[in-house]
Amino acid sequence: MDMLFGKVDRRFMVFFTRFRLLLAVASVVVAFAPPVQAQVGGGKLLDELVLGAKKEKELVIGWPGDITPGKESRVNEVFNKRFGLTIKFGGSQKESTDTTAEAILETRQGLTPTYNVLEMPDVRGSVLVRAGATERIENWDALLKAIDPTVKSNLVSPGGPLQGHAFAWGHRQKVLIYNPKMIKESELPKTLREMADPKFKGKFSLSPWVSDAQWGILVYPRDAWLETVKGMGRNITGTYRYTDGIQRMLLGEFPFLPANADYYWRFKKQDPKAPIGVALFEDLNALEYSVYLVRKGSRSPNGAKLFALWAATSEANKLWEDEFGQSGSLALPSSTVGVEITRLFTNKKAKLTSYWDSAKGAEIVEFYTTKEGAEYAKALGAAQRGK
Repeated sequence: MDMLFGKVDRRFMVFFTRFRLLLAVASVVVAFAPPVQAQVGGGKLLDELVLGAKKEKELVIGWPGDITPGKESRVNEVFNKRFGLTIKFGGSQKESTDTTAEAILETRQGLTPTYNVLEMPDVRGSVLVRAGATERIENWDALLKAIDPTVKSNLVSPGGPLQGHAFAWGHRQKVLIYNPKMIKESELPKTLREMADPKFKGKFSLSPWVSDAQWGILVYPRDAWLETVKGMGRNITGTYRYTDGIQRMLLGEFPFLPANADYYWRFKKQDPKAPIGVALFEDLNALEYSVYLVRKGSRSPNGAKLFALWAATSEANKLWEDEFGQSGSLALPSSTVGVEITRLFTNKKAKLTSYWDSAKGAEIVEFYTTKEGAEYAKALGAAQRGK
């Protein structure tokens, strides 16, 4: 697995031990500790959590954008059946940028949270944790093992401040998706930086999400990377969400685009003959955790904790991946897409890199929370759109 995820920087533990003292918000101290090993008594802890959840009436969830009301009721049904509950689900499909801002405002004003559980990318989740807006699940590893012993818990709760606060229901990998009828794999850009080469002008689209561009400073100096993104922006045919961009690519409008790896398997499942391929970068293949977090002060704390953990299990993955066509999980041997992605990276002798693998990644996450970092991200976003 070291080849797939890279070795964790030994300075990582020291970095966060010192850094949390500077980042404490009011009376909240962000705990950072190594993964808690599964403990004897996980079954008893789970029984107590379920018993508490049976006394709760409703669970309000900030869902991913593609969980429609019809799908929400299906999740509600499976979740309740698994634990013998009668909790009613509520929620919305707001963008996580909006739910994050709402949660921070509620926390600062001492208001009862609107949502019991929120879904978002790991980096955005770290903002909530630092603001003291989330509740850590104690003994989460033991509880998770009690719910589903097949889960690789080290791939569920990211390191750093997210440990025990955020739980990955899926993993997203930033790679190249291409149309083999229009371009050979050998002709694709080998690195992110190469996408700024004028020879690729009109050859690809980019997403509207600046988070896709923010990863670059993991491997390139800030000034150099901003110039690279400007070059990319000059080369794009347009700015589209992943699905729209891939559909345009399949229709032959352009030959490739950077996107999440799981789209390759999604489109192949819909049409095995679809002209679509997946290729990796030589400089950086970013790994993003898609996580659920429990809001601090939730009206339904037991149900919220239970759901956040259950969402990372194989039973939930059958819904996310098989029924709803969402991201696979690298933490589950039962995840078809997760297994295929692991095999892809192993065969290519490539690795995935998350912000939580090293002290440098953690420093970058913190940088983006500063005024300077926000201005830099704004510049990246404009450059990405060709402005």
